[in-house]
Amino acid sequence: MRPAFSRTFPTAIGDFLFFLVIARSRSIYIGKLPTSKMYSKMEAIELVKAKFAGNLSPSHVVEYSHDDEKGHYVIHVYQTYVNNFQSGDSYTSTYGWFVVNPNTGDIRSLLQ
Repeated sequence: MRPAFSRTFPTAIGDFLFFLVIARSRSIYIGKLPTSKMYSKMEAIELVKAKFAGNLSPSHVVEYSHDDEKGHYVIHVYQTYVNNFQSGDSYTSTYGWFVVNPNTGDIRSLLQ
């Protein structure tokens, strides 16, 4: 059900069917209406956090690294340990690298 403040007008141009969605914000959407949800990088991070919530401590860092060749988000989960506070000597312990499909939200390990 569409909110009362928006309207959709189908418009045929050539062989393509376009939809214009006009809302109160006066923004116009031109193109096919999306059929699947597109997850943002921040939502991908939250999906990984939720999936591994029982295994992660508050000191784990979950961050976006880059997009792979298929356009999927690569998420790095790690902890940083300080060996010597005076010198600042530290190392990183990786929990895992995960790939999140931005269209479906599916999560898989990068190292499999």
